[in-house]
Amino acid sequence: MRRRRVSVGNAVLNGRPGMELGELLALAFLVLSLCAAYALSFDRFLGRWGR
Repeated sequence: MRRRRVSVGNAVLNGRPGMELGELLALAFLVLSLCAAYALSFDRFLGRWGR
């Protein structure tokens, strides 16, 4: 039981959280960049239609 817990704990600490955090950070960065680009394009679109 202890060996399994340690092995699972090491696998979780070494593998999944890091990859999940990295993926979440990458996805968050992509989403923020897409939102910023969409907001800029939407503002330009509204500006063109408004003017």
